[in-house]
Amino acid sequence: MKAFIAVTFAFLAAIAARAETWTVINLNPAGADESSLYAITGAQQAGFATGSSHAGIWAGTAASFVDLNPAGAVASYIYATTGAQQAGRAFTGGSNHAGIWAGSAASFIDLHPAGATDSYANATTGAQQAGYAIIGGNPHAGIWAGSAASFTDLHPAGATASYANATTGALQAGAATIGGIDRAGIWAGTAASFIDLHPAGATASYATATTATQQAGAATIGGNSHAGIWTGTAASFIDLHPAGASSSALNATTGTRQAGSAVFGGVYHAGIWAGSSASFIDLHAFLPTGYKTGNSEAFGIWSDGAATYVGGYAVNSATGESEAILWKLDHAPTVRISGKKKITTTKAKLAIKGTAADIDDNLAKVEVQVGKAKYKMAKGTTTWKFTAHLKPGKNKILARAVDTTGLTSASAKIIVIRATP
Repeated sequence: MKAFIAVTFAFLAAIAARAETWTVINLNPAGADESSLYAITGAQQAGFATGSSHAGIWAGTAASFVDLNPAGAVASYIYATTGAQQAGRAFTGGSNHAGIWAGSAASFIDLHPAGATDSYANATTGAQQAGYAIIGGNPHAGIWAGSAASFTDLHPAGATASYANATTGALQAGAATIGGIDRAGIWAGTAASFIDLHPAGATASYATATTATQQAGAATIGGNSHAGIWTGTAASFIDLHPAGASSSALNATTGTRQAGSAVFGGVYHAGIWAGSSASFIDLHAFLPTGYKTGNSEAFGIWSDGAATYVGGYAVNSATGESEAILWKLDHAPTVRISGKKKITTTKAKLAIKGTAADIDDNLAKVEVQVGKAKYKMAKGTTTWKFTAHLKPGKNKILARAVDTTGLTSASAKIIVIRATP
């Protein structure tokens, strides 16, 4: 059993010529040998931690871990959360049982369908759960409405296996094995509604996530897994495989950003995309030194506009074990004032210059405050200048950047002393 030290790492980096502030938070609970996040939303993260592979939820810190392993279960895992409801599986009575929770171990509801040998819940909207059950020896995609008896079989005609990995309530996404080929697909609540998303030229494909308009997953192209997205048809597939990667795959999407991993030099690197292969950002690069030689993967992504959160795991190089990791990307703009942070002058006016940046390219303005006066707009945005009128003595000057959504940067500050000539 390794000792656990809670650590938060903050980094500043310039990526694609834009300033981005990343925070990496280790959520591995005290005493746990291993942990991983599989889903995140709002202020809640979900996944599992060992001792004995127990499903659990977090609220942003390692110490906040709540063990949701149901009474009598040997092991359990959570794969999805709405914040109020969690979905996953518990190994109980000698088989895997799909189930849902409402934030406590005692709240577990067993969704295992009658006649199934194993079942798995991979997604939830709160009202609908999606996953699959082993029926007659074969995986059958299906949906539930909160009870075992509500299971609806989505297995397409002619398929030998099928899996539902995501749901919006109206739309489900996953894959079906047809003609010996795994084929990504979507459903609209019935087996007959299955739409084949398998891209031309691929030898296998699967969808892991969906919004109302975008599906995310991967397709095997040229013998390698390629991360990709769809918009409801096979022909809409966009290959997101990053340059230099040997394989890649997506596990989650917000509709504008996607999360998953890419393999470089034999090591899995957690990453996010913004709809193109060139947009790939390697989250592995922001891990502290003790995690950079091992694998990392991202399984969940959530954004409220002010920040994007990505959940997954990274392998601790010293122990060889995976540890739950939460990456946070702040969307607020940043601002800098050029030159020295303390200046003495005899002049009544001083030209202040600086730079500002916004990761979403939504920079609206830069404002400057001199002393207790109101903020006034500077000239320019990404590079800006402002003429400050100084009173005798000490002048505190603050600069802030504002984007088009109203997000405001932390203030940059300089002190200017106006001396008597």
